[in-house]
Amino acid sequence: MHSILADLAQEVIHMEEGNFNQSPATERVAKHHQSLTEAVAALTREASDSNERLNTFQRLLEISDVGFFEFDDKGELIQANVRQGYLPLL
Repeated sequence: MHSILADLAQEVIHMEEGNFNQSPATERVAKHHQSLTEAVAALTREASDSNERLNTFQRLLEISDVGFFEFDDKGELIQANVRQGYLPLL
């Protein structure tokens, strides 16, 4: 993180001096930005895939004869597919 801040500070100095050529610091910042962008894209895809798997699982539970209950850390019911005859034990 410190090297990124140092690179950015160096870029500001270059800009103030009127030197707009690509410096090694600019290239490092650009590469770091690109790697962060790729990491965010990968995490977004992973979250989307996980959400789709969860939705598929919930649809399967809805058509099956299984009661599904999700509780938070406090023990409060978040969601359920309550079918007749299935009630959470509270």
